[in-house]
Amino acid sequence: MHPLVQNVYDFIREHAMIARGERVLVGVSGGPDSLALLHILVQLQARIECALHVAHLDHQFRGEDSAAEARFVAAEAEKLGIPFTVESIDVPARLEDASVEAGAREIRYDFYERIASHVHAQRIALGHNADDQVETILMRFLRGTGLTGLAGIPAKRGKYIRPLLRTPRAQIEQFLDEHHFTPCQDPSNREPIYLRNKIRLELLPWLQQEYNPNIQAALMRLADLAATDNELLESLASERLAHYLLESTERSVELRVDTFAEEPTASQRRIIRQAIALVHPHLVDVGYEHIEAILGLIRGDRPNARLDLPGGTAVIREYDRLRLQKRDGNAEQTDDFEILLKIPGKTPLPSGVMIAEMVDTWETLPKSRWEVWIDHSALSEVTVVRSRRAGDRFRPFGMSGTQKLKDFLISQKIPRSERDRIPLVVSGERILWVVGYRLAEECRVTRQTRCVTRLRYLRQ
Repeated sequence: MHPLVQNVYDFIREHAMIARGERVLVGVSGGPDSLALLHILVQLQARIECALHVAHLDHQFRGEDSAAEARFVAAEAEKLGIPFTVESIDVPARLEDASVEAGAREIRYDFYERIASHVHAQRIALGHNADDQVETILMRFLRGTGLTGLAGIPAKRGKYIRPLLRTPRAQIEQFLDEHHFTPCQDPSNREPIYLRNKIRLELLPWLQQEYNPNIQAALMRLADLAATDNELLESLASERLAHYLLESTERSVELRVDTFAEEPTASQRRIIRQAIALVHPHLVDVGYEHIEAILGLIRGDRPNARLDLPGGTAVIREYDRLRLQKRDGNAEQTDDFEILLKIPGKTPLPSGVMIAEMVDTWETLPKSRWEVWIDHSALSEVTVVRSRRAGDRFRPFGMSGTQKLKDFLISQKIPRSERDRIPLVVSGERILWVVGYRLAEECRVTRQTRCVTRLRYLRQ
């Protein structure tokens, strides 16, 4: 048996990835990692006593190249005698203004879930390797992360398994060369366009040369230590969650928060994340700013308040209770709302969508009153889009003093019935934009502005 195949077998056993008699859906893109994973699992199939099924998604990002990769994977599976499913989805058309990486990932994982259910697969094997792990840790570190993020990609989570996670990319390429396997190559992986590519092509080689030639081993060790510590902390937080949990269903979770402030902050954050996970399908959408906003909701003076998370989860405080529930897409929206603004990203609102993005140049003027460019330094860590409240004031663009929002809306001759439906972009306690009507003076972009955020409101 090839040494790499033996190492992968040992890793599978160490993490109890596959039980005897289970069916494994193998996600195969046609690239080096997934192709090596497929051939290694084929060699181990009899030893592990499992069944395999290949799944490939033609995402249509690269036209004929994507179609050629789909044909390659189908031919490879057929040659190996492995049943396969190949589908084509126009992913770019579905993404619209959403993040390319995050949107494509969600569509791809939905595809895996659907096919696994159809073929009765208990496991879904993906080709992430040790280099992917190192790149992920650095990427999360640069974006700002906690212990959970530093733990990197899990070897096993639910039905998903990653048998190559301890295997360096160089060993995978050597294995393919020795067996004369020729994978498909995505040319975009060699271009420093996305953050992950820049880390792979520029940052890691620089760190190896200038600081630590064994940086990859050091980061893998960091991930292992963080993962074991995180496991303990998650277990303790789970016990504390049970202490505060009042009710839990598939669509709603309710906590009592009367004594929540007595918990250590680290415990508070983990309890909230675990509570969200009970109703929220993809915690990848929920970041530090969302958790802090929820804690602000609990600690705040308002006995009744609400936030909306990405992915369709509402967080509602009612006196000493906090409820997290899935929003009903068919339910009638009320005029009172407060939704955390995703920057950068796409934030659904009751009457439209707010799109936030960072821009490098701002010589031209916004194209309509539904678009503004603001000095990014005016934004705090928690920025929301909400409806108006009694006593709201702001400093309209071009004015030296503040004005009551109510007086401003009256001066704009906006009907009373429409005023509560106008979105307000609010950072901390400051109104930055009365959407469609006026920007605040403190958001003014000047020659001293170093970073600009572009906001666009798309009305339904």
